Amino acid sequence: GTHKAYLAYPRVRTGPGMSVRDENTANGAQAVIEALYPDGGTALGTWLKLAARLFDSAGVNGARHVTIISDGGNGNESPAQFQTALAQTAGRLRADVLSIGTPTWELETLASQLGGRAMPLPWPNRLSALLQLMLPKPAPGAEPATDSAPATPARWEEDTIILR
Repeated sequence: GTHKAYLAYPRVRTGPGMSVRDENTANGAQAVIEALYPDGGTALGTWLKLAARLFDSAGVNGARHVTIISDGGNGNESPAQFQTALAQTAGRLRADVLSIGTPTWELETLASQLGGRAMPLPWPNRLSALLQLMLPKPAPGAEPATDSAPATPARWEEDTIILR
């Protein structure tokens, strides 16, 4: 994370900030992700406002869901700035939180006010499968998409994701 919110991919200055996933965009996004590094602390509200603007820019009217993975610190915003950002994004985003460690009051508040859940991330090596817990259950007989390593596949069983 960083205290400066910016769109890493696709690199656009105006217009929609989302792209359709295909082989080229997936490779481009992967290259950008591999070059990212944490720097400067965390500003949760700043990132939430960017996410809301991103969905607005693409005209997304349906599911506006973000997953926040954080150590819980929010040292680069005042509590008032954070609360203002929550008020500005409430009803525009749904946010779930994976906390590295016990979720802090900021993460609990964020998830509560944005209609999501906050939960600790107990197994960082199974992050891909854990992210599926926040997705809607697929239609009967369908398997959720997963990019888990072959050694740790996930599958639906009744209303539960099974991690292996």
